[in-house]
Amino acid sequence: MLTLAELLQMPQIERARPLVVAGEDGLARSVRWVHTSEIFEISPLLQGGEVLLTTGLGLVGRRPSEIATYVSNLVDRNVTALMVEIGRTFSTLPPTLLSNAIKSGLTLIELHQIVPFVEITEATHREIISREQPDKPNQPGPNNLFLEHLASGATIRSVIDLTSRITGEVVAYVDAAGEVVVTSADDIPKGSPATSTEVLINGRPRGALHIFGAKKNAHKAVSVAAAQSLAVLLSRSDMPAALVRREWLLTLMASPDDPEIASDIRAKAAGLELTGNTMQPVIFSGFSVNDRSPLLASLANSRVGLVIDLDDCLAVISMSPRERTKERARREYLETTLKSLTSTLDIALRQRLRITAGDPVTDISSLGRNMRTARSASRINELLGNSASIRYASELGAHQLLANSVPDRTLELFVDEQIGALIDADARGSRDLVGTLEALTRAGFSKTIASEALGIRRQTLHNRLGKIAEVLGPTALEDPERRFSLQVALVAWRLRISAAARS
Repeated sequence: MLTLAELLQMPQIERARPLVVAGEDGLARSVRWVHTSEIFEISPLLQGGEVLLTTGLGLVGRRPSEIATYVSNLVDRNVTALMVEIGRTFSTLPPTLLSNAIKSGLTLIELHQIVPFVEITEATHREIISREQPDKPNQPGPNNLFLEHLASGATIRSVIDLTSRITGEVVAYVDAAGEVVVTSADDIPKGSPATSTEVLINGRPRGALHIFGAKKNAHKAVSVAAAQSLAVLLSRSDMPAALVRREWLLTLMASPDDPEIASDIRAKAAGLELTGNTMQPVIFSGFSVNDRSPLLASLANSRVGLVIDLDDCLAVISMSPRERTKERARREYLETTLKSLTSTLDIALRQRLRITAGDPVTDISSLGRNMRTARSASRINELLGNSASIRYASELGAHQLLANSVPDRTLELFVDEQIGALIDADARGSRDLVGTLEALTRAGFSKTIASEALGIRRQTLHNRLGKIAEVLGPTALEDPERRFSLQVALVAWRLRISAAARS
């Protein structure tokens, strides 16, 4: 058996720069298998002895008590270790995850260099299988063949066909009642099969794999490997559809450039209809627990697209005809569709709801990247309180950059340097100079549009702009570089006051 300590010494793992931060006494434990998953409720799908790889996406937005439950469930399932990639979702481990791992004895390992999870799992599984077949170290063996086939997007039909090609015999899968489900040939030979292996899921029979031929049990190893592959595929189909979709989308957002994860086969298995239309990620957030059911029902009735519940938000993959190539036409189509949807919701829910859309895409990899961006932008959208209409992730790019990349103290000093005097003037009784400047920047420095947005006369606006020039300097509203600095400062200011209001 492969131990956890040996696994950490494998080249693929060493490249990921692992660091054991909890449960170091578990390094001698054996590794039965390696799984990757981003779903929060993964524990019922584990059988013990696994190493679980995750980017942590499923833990985003979770309360400390929920993370504590996540850890205790993994311990209850006798998981060998939890490996969390650092950098893509979390810059540091959530403190509650670390403290509960230490308390419970779960071996917790940080991965500080991004290595595609598929490289880690393939290498580890080959090593585990080779140790189970020590007398055939250089032969691919049936286990390896079927493992590689599963990784490439297998179906029940393709497993049966592969088994037939390996053995040169007629192969059939029958259900628990003995009825033929899939066969490799139009006619099944008469008589009993030469080799038969039960297909078991959690110890319960789900049918059997039959290999026909003259010599009894001539292909037993192949039959066992094929039956295990069928069990994997059938157990996937036993998962609730909502859980399958969530697992797929979270994994896709975590590794959008992995060709196996971003395959059409996986997308179709999750329920995405690849009809040649443009796909646009949309995030619904800001709703309460009691809002979830009516919102899900409205989304289902509207047929706006594939709906995926990510707990802290609802993700929708909206489809639109690909001939709508112009951005204005695409936006009008999406906004008309969503306006029709939201009109069916009660007023209170509409006021709480935040809708954030990503860029339209035509391939699965881009869908993963843009859905991740839209989800990040939706948190900014919630923070800003934009409930009037759809906000696009591209419009919130500067907000995301400032919120995610610039330390709070640095932002605070920058805001104070650029518009601090204006904030002080408002505090002393001036007429909303900061709000006026913000409206002017949003209007592209058009005084006509800004006065209309503020609901004031042009002369009133001119008076306020004169006061702003007195406070910030005569060239503040004229110099292009200063204008840009003011715009950035206003974005940072809005983020700060919105965060303060929510807290």
